[in-house]
Amino acid sequence: MDTPTPPSRWQRWRSHLLTVALVLAVFLGVQAWQTRAVPAVLDLNQPVQWLGADGSSHSGSLAQALVAARLVQPQTPARGRWRSTSGLSGAPSAAAWRAA
Repeated sequence: MDTPTPPSRWQRWRSHLLTVALVLAVFLGVQAWQTRAVPAVLDLNQPVQWLGADGSSHSGSLAQALVAARLVQPQTPARGRWRSTSGLSGAPSAAAWRAA
């Protein structure tokens, strides 16, 4: 009986590279499809619903939900967190959160 010859090293690497490329293409395609209708800037006044830490249901604006998720009031800095005082970080200022 003749034993089949195993694939060469190059054939195995090519097969592995094609598999990785296929997985990467599918991953990037799904990611692009999921983000196709996401606006570049989120509207912080859009209505949302969220669950509180105690399981209670809340509704309000996106800005209110973000404040609730941080578990601190925007006026008081959280202990141990770095906060930018220059305003160049891109995050809204405390005054903007108070106005929302």
